Amino acid sequence: MDPIRYQDLRGQIEDGWLLSFAGAWPESLGIRWWTNQEPGWRSWVSLAPISHVAFAVWQDYRKASRLCVLESVGGGPRMVPLSSLLRNYLSAGGKVYFQRPTHDKSSLVLEAALEMWGMGLRYPTEQYLAYLFGWYRYLHGEDVARDGVTCSEFCTAAVAKAGLWEDKKEPALTSPLELSESGLYELPRRGIIL
Repeated sequence: MDPIRYQDLRGQIEDGWLLSFAGAWPESLGIRWWTNQEPGWRSWVSLAPISHVAFAVWQDYRKASRLCVLESVGGGPRMVPLSSLLRNYLSAGGKVYFQRPTHDKSSLVLEAALEMWGMGLRYPTEQYLAYLFGWYRYLHGEDVARDGVTCSEFCTAAVAKAGLWEDKKEPALTSPLELSESGLYELPRRGIIL
């Protein structure tokens, strides 16, 4: 399917939609390589299609509306305009997808995410990320204390607080791709372009 222009899509996006990103920066490529689900030898030469997830949130102020993204990044959970995030990803060669929810609990999911946003959480340190990916224990022979929240953990924890993640993987161990393909959101089909 052809990509859809952001201006054509903007008015259709609702609070709580999942936005999935395929970053082209080295960190994003590392996440995409580590979380790919190809069997056998192909896992060493392929990339997962998703490296980051976030929620769409409309912010209204007086007569102006701004479509924002609620996500967890280096400084922890934050809210930024979707248009600026699109420019960053697309100008670096990345891709952005929108995913409509297949459930009717978007308001509960978003409430949980907004509640976590105000808790002073931060993104994990490099040591903790290395631990999550299994490298730290291999290199140092010890565990690392949990010290932050990744993008997929942030979004998955919000989904879990809304009662939609029962009998699934622990949010801290869930990859962006696993949330994107969980069945709670339509599969990403059309990318967004500016």
